[in-house]
Amino acid sequence: MVTGHLGINKAANGNILRGPNDVMERWRQYFEQTFNEEFPHLPIPFVKSVQGPVLPVAPAEVSEAVRKMKPNKATGPDDIPADV
Repeated sequence: MVTGHLGINKAANGNILRGPNDVMERWRQYFEQTFNEEFPHLPIPFVKSVQGPVLPVAPAEVSEAVRKMKPNKATGPDDIPADV
């Protein structure tokens, strides 16, 4: 049971709620309405996949890319910092 100061709460029709049970019921209604709202789901557009040969990556290209990276930056998904 809620005790203490409840503040002023209004019902959906604008009337002031005075009892703690009425206030709790209004909060339940509010959260139920807020968090159970349905949104339209737009269809995901279909895109044809790109097929072709996977080009090889030369070690020199990797070295050059790492050299160009700035130090003291956050790591990427591989969790390897650039200044290693």
